[in-house]
Amino acid sequence: MVLEKHGYQRIPSNVEQISLFFRIEERQAMGVCLIDDRSQVLGKNGMFETVMQKTELLLEGKAQACRVLGLIVTEHMEQEKRRQNSRYNFWLIDTTLKQRIVFENQPGHFFGLEQIVDQVLEKERGESGQGTTWAKQDAERGKENVHTRKNGWNGRFRRTYTSGNVQPWSRYAFSVNTMIVLVNVLLFLWMSLSSENSSLWLYRHGAIQVAEFIADPQWWRLLASAFLHFSFSHLFGNMVVLWYIGNFLEQLIGWWRYLLLYLAVAVGANVLSVAWYWYTYDWNVLTAGASGAIFGVVGMMLYIVIRERGHIQGVTIQQMVLMVIFTLYTGFANSGVNNSAHVGGLMVGFLCGLLFYRGPVRDGGRRFWAGKR
Repeated sequence: MVLEKHGYQRIPSNVEQISLFFRIEERQAMGVCLIDDRSQVLGKNGMFETVMQKTELLLEGKAQACRVLGLIVTEHMEQEKRRQNSRYNFWLIDTTLKQRIVFENQPGHFFGLEQIVDQVLEKERGESGQGTTWAKQDAERGKENVHTRKNGWNGRFRRTYTSGNVQPWSRYAFSVNTMIVLVNVLLFLWMSLSSENSSLWLYRHGAIQVAEFIADPQWWRLLASAFLHFSFSHLFGNMVVLWYIGNFLEQLIGWWRYLLLYLAVAVGANVLSVAWYWYTYDWNVLTAGASGAIFGVVGMMLYIVIRERGHIQGVTIQQMVLMVIFTLYTGFANSGVNNSAHVGGLMVGFLCGLLFYRGPVRDGGRRFWAGKR
């Protein structure tokens, strides 16, 4: 049994097409309600909600908190869209395409379960045979639990990246984060090919000279300076970190949310940086670089990992805290580093997470900049 091999326990079910599983971790119960709906056992109105509600009730006494997810095996994708108003979290397993389908208002991650499901589906795509291993092995054993949701589906759905045939390099190639990295690189190449003094070039194209900015604020520089770099080592160090952590966060929250976040933390980090230099009377400074925005991305990731108790595709709270400490220490240990932008970006990113990330407590609905509640 696939789930039982990964630490899940089965709860007996008297319905052949429904299997219930749960796992206790850090005083939190994670439930999975696996439903073989190819025979349309959920066809009756309200049947899915009834199953999910009973699953929640079964898990309430097993831990302090309860998070549940429905996993529906189906070959009737169009009919499954009727669940758009369900208040429960669920994924669909398309037996025709052998892919995991996640609606846009549903969480793409569930304590590593997405990796288990995607590995099974990837194996099935390489085999002949009809149906899915989930349905064949687990139909008698029960389904996974779900999270309560308050908002409906907006009519669109997306296939998860990990369950399709799209490889990681190809999805990153067309990501917003990749475009941001490319803009930084192209601007640096433009500066390198210019015959003009690099400091003058940087100032003309958006770098912030603190004294002049205080005397005559040119607000566009708060954003433009985040795409400029003084040297290749400056660019390289920033882009390596941005490529890794930025792509990860974009996959987690979506491209347009990530774009808004990146622009917001870039401006916020520079505002706090200028304010600090003004407060310390260190006005004769020319500042530029993406590190403030990158620390904002790190700050957002730190908040999400803390809020999700480390259950984000293997990223732990300890790893994020050590990363923050190491990067901050590296900045303070070297001269000529705008540490105020680093700290400012980290604070703004963490604050964005605090204000806008909708994390699970009892109902488990992971939403970011969610609409109606």
